[in-house]
Amino acid sequence: MAFTKFTEEDFRLRYGISLSDAIPDDEEPGTKVDRRILLTVEKIEEYVYSRMPNFDIDNLTLAQEAYVNKAAMEQLKYELNETDYTHMSGFNAFTGSMIPVQEIDKIVICRSAKNILANHIITNGWH
Repeated sequence: MAFTKFTEEDFRLRYGISLSDAIPDDEEPGTKVDRRILLTVEKIEEYVYSRMPNFDIDNLTLAQEAYVNKAAMEQLKYELNETDYTHMSGFNAFTGSMIPVQEIDKIVICRSAKNILANHIITNGWH
């Protein structure tokens, strides 16, 4: 079964936040919400995969899919509330170079998303 990611409406119903209003416009404002949802789901998938190399997002039960989407929504809510790239320098003191914002963004998975994944996907096993 192919994975079905959460929608803007799912997010609005859960948190009362319109992603169209919350996500700043970029070069392609018509697709900004879909792209942000996809990036967030991919980030969650990469996190699970780093702990379970046999993880396959396209082979989940409906319950597991719901937990992955719940974790992804928690992650997106966290990013919308906590991420302020205007104050994040991205300077790596060890290498003396700048870290791209996309790389910084990949590092942080919020605690609530980790807990959901640990309790329902990673710890309980995945089949």
